[in-house]
Amino acid sequence: MNILKKLKENKYYLEFFVFFTTLTVFLFVFFIMFYFQGEDFMIRSDSPGYLQLAKNLINYKVFSQSAQPPFIADSFRTPLYPFFLSVFLIFTGRLWAIGAFQCLLAAVGALFVFKIGDFLRSKIVGFAAAFLFGFDFYHLVSMGTIHTESLFVPLIIVSVYYFLLFLKNQKNKELIISVLFLGLAALTRPIALYLGIIFIFICIFIHFFIWKKKLALFSLKPVIIFLFLLILIILPWLIRNQIIFDKFNLSSVKDYNFYFWNLSAIHARNFGIPKNEVQSFLEEKIKQEFPGIKDEEISSFKLGDYYKKESANALKGNYIKYSKEHILGSAYFLVANYYRKAAYVFTGVSEENIPLRHSFQDVPGLMKRGGFPIIMAVFGFLISGIYLIFLIINIFYLFKIKNPEYEIVLYGVIGYFALITGPLASGSYRLPVLPFIVILALLGFFRALKSVKNKKLWAVLKN
Repeated sequence: MNILKKLKENKYYLEFFVFFTTLTVFLFVFFIMFYFQGEDFMIRSDSPGYLQLAKNLINYKVFSQSAQPPFIADSFRTPLYPFFLSVFLIFTGRLWAIGAFQCLLAAVGALFVFKIGDFLRSKIVGFAAAFLFGFDFYHLVSMGTIHTESLFVPLIIVSVYYFLLFLKNQKNKELIISVLFLGLAALTRPIALYLGIIFIFICIFIHFFIWKKKLALFSLKPVIIFLFLLILIILPWLIRNQIIFDKFNLSSVKDYNFYFWNLSAIHARNFGIPKNEVQSFLEEKIKQEFPGIKDEEISSFKLGDYYKKESANALKGNYIKYSKEHILGSAYFLVANYYRKAAYVFTGVSEENIPLRHSFQDVPGLMKRGGFPIIMAVFGFLISGIYLIFLIINIFYLFKIKNPEYEIVLYGVIGYFALITGPLASGSYRLPVLPFIVILALLGFFRALKSVKNKKLWAVLKN
């Protein structure tokens, strides 16, 4: 009892409570699933590739997804997560140790979600957001799996938190920490790289339009520090790719994904066939045009020029169609969830048999079908819809609150991921910004609730 009393007297009491509560629940869920399913539940679609990279790093000191010699250097994946896996495999040799440590990282992520809410002057919002995000059904299931989300999501959350602190305090130390975590996130998933540019544009926007300061007062020093450190962190991998592939680029994922995933939506609509069949056709076409090409080379820089050329040809005359698909994908990103896939872990029912994706019209029919996966699919869709409603409502309050710049940063991060993801929208790509969606939705909810009590909601929305 004395320990609890002393803990409550500590100013970091709530931080301790959020961290240890979420960690306890995360570990409990992980080991329950591990007990019943073993390591199988930890393996997802991309897991074998990451594990092969880690094993090859340990056994052969090469970064390759090849199962045996001769090893083909990999340019598709970035290095941090495979290196992370290799460290645990060296010292423990057990996948469960990796999953348990990822639960610790998830608890750190939940803690910083609380700290962001607290930073926005609302401990209630921070507290609620930490648990809504932390105990999100998909997050609970995925955090212990072999996938980059487990590392990428905490890195993004911490980076955003320290960027907010920098905006408030204008201290280079906080900027450096933010860039460090953003650089590590880019070495985990390349999509984080250009988030740095968004941070810089947000700073410029806030300087001129929120703080309304003159050009002469704008300092380039933070911008130079930000860009220099970000480039410095990723430079070794850029040099590696330049030496091996003659490409000064972080990854070959951009051209590959655009050809196989973004454009497959256009082809699927044009020919009226499922997207996965389009992707299989495109892969067979590559094997015919490049006889003898190995599977590991299909996603490499080797075919980068081919993908660019084919993508340009496919876009000719289809710019409007593609723009429509991209906009719809970006909009769907805001409600995307993987509750269906998470439910599959518990039931074995394929997510393809749960058709809910884009339309509220699917909800009544699916509810009649019943079953745990379908109920969770509907629940995931509805809760995402509720978040979206209050996310939008909160925008109207930005014009009336003090220091809206901090919330503008969160909207900017969400918008960046939604725009970049486009037709690839899914729950896994949305997970890194889910905490920011939840925080802003909660702010919108509490502000709307206060306005309703004061009978001022309509006036806020109208103006």
